Amino acid sequence: MSKLSVYSRNALYTWGGYGANLIVLMLMSPFVVRCLGDRAYGVWTMLMGLAGYLGLAELGVRVSTGRFINYHLGRGDKEAFNRVIVSSLAFYLVVAVAVLVITGLLGWLGPALLEGCSPWLVHWLSPRMVQAARDMMPAARKVLPLLGVNIALSFFAATFGQILQAGDRFDLLTLADLGTLAVRAGLTVLVLAAGGGFVALAAVNALAAAVGLVLRLAAARWRGPAFVVSMRYLCRKTLGEVMRFGGWSFFSNTANLLINYTDTIVIGLLLGPECVTAYAIGLLLAEHGRRLLFESMNIISPDIMKAAGRKDQAAMHRLMISGTRAAVALALPLLAGFLIFGGEFIHLWMGPNRQTSARVLSILTLSLFGGMASRPAIAALSGLGCVRFLAAETIAEGLANLALSVLLVQAVHWGVEGVAIGTVIPMILINNLLVPAVACRRMGLGVGRYFAATAARWLPAAAVTVGLAFLIRAVLPGGSWVAFAAKVAILLAAYMPLALGVVLGRQERAGVLAAAGRLAWPHRRALPLEEA
Repeated sequence: MSKLSVYSRNALYTWGGYGANLIVLMLMSPFVVRCLGDRAYGVWTMLMGLAGYLGLAELGVRVSTGRFINYHLGRGDKEAFNRVIVSSLAFYLVVAVAVLVITGLLGWLGPALLEGCSPWLVHWLSPRMVQAARDMMPAARKVLPLLGVNIALSFFAATFGQILQAGDRFDLLTLADLGTLAVRAGLTVLVLAAGGGFVALAAVNALAAAVGLVLRLAAARWRGPAFVVSMRYLCRKTLGEVMRFGGWSFFSNTANLLINYTDTIVIGLLLGPECVTAYAIGLLLAEHGRRLLFESMNIISPDIMKAAGRKDQAAMHRLMISGTRAAVALALPLLAGFLIFGGEFIHLWMGPNRQTSARVLSILTLSLFGGMASRPAIAALSGLGCVRFLAAETIAEGLANLALSVLLVQAVHWGVEGVAIGTVIPMILINNLLVPAVACRRMGLGVGRYFAATAARWLPAAAVTVGLAFLIRAVLPGGSWVAFAAKVAILLAAYMPLALGVVLGRQERAGVLAAAGRLAWPHRRALPLEEA
């Protein structure tokens, strides 16, 4: 199969998985919020955020494992490839036990810690948050150990997912994750319909994580790059290399947790758990937009890292430019829709009186327009071993996010919207501008050339797409799902020539048309990548 065919297949399955997740999100989120209520849903969101910090226990080995898997495959060194996998799995076994012990202790000691800290908490934090914590602590004692199980299993599942990505089997990875999604969604409906609370949700997540691990392992064994799990590949030197690289990734992960989870915790502590729900609804959609960008770019990220392992600068330049253009072409209509149609969608989806959530979505979407360039740049820097810079810039972004969010809530009194603005400003300045510029310099690609080949195309296209969406919203009536679907269809139809004619270059346009031709005529001879 030609490389273009592989990219087309991976893109098709990635988008299919994304669409399935989006449909489940649309159907499940209103149901879960109604079943739990704004207060309990806000506490659940905060517990998930707090548990996410326990993911730091892997010390960055997850990121370094993915890097070294692709690096050694690119060099054709299967022995080193197996040593990375086995050494990482052995490390995860130790870490998983530690996470289970920590979450068990937190659940057991939680009530005593809360009562001991109550005078200080009442003085500094939202009274509604303190009261909610007291009311829900008995349930939280059971939730934390279950969330620990979920986190521990995710370490192992990530390794097998990275093996599938390195083998360009995004199709199997997507199918495994869809099976996990089906289990999680089906059981969530059953337990909440039966009157269960977030203890039952935590149990469902733990069970789904176990199913996901089994499915990813089976898929990697079946069609991923051949690997051997044996004690003879357990290598102290390899583990040391992975952990040294991962040490800097640990700092990046810490900062990423500040970026991804601190917002909801700041809102809950300073404004109350009900405000967490208002923020989380807008954040859910923005995160799906960000995930779309990342998953679209993940299709080529392994090849960028392999090219770095071979020291093939020409391939890195080509992949970074073409990959950015393709990601932009896919994401622009979605982001323009979030920005202009987001309020109407949230009203139809979650019901009335969600204006705050709509404003949060609009603010967070602004940062995603510039985020197209960050993912291939991060893959290139990781492949080149520039992990210290990645750690430093992520820490700077995370700290700036935390400081600005607290400042805009406490001093300026901008509420939930202030937290969103505090997230967006450092993301645009550091992640969307600085990181691509540094990546270009490190790989010998002129910054001006890169931005002329990408941003000079997508910025005008973004302006036109947003303008089209605004015009469609102004002209066509709303108020129903049928009217909303009509607006989306018109925007997509108007955007297609813009994507083909402006956003994509000649090579990418030829590739898209060739892929579309193969879908229409599947028995037609596939062109190799160079011909396409």
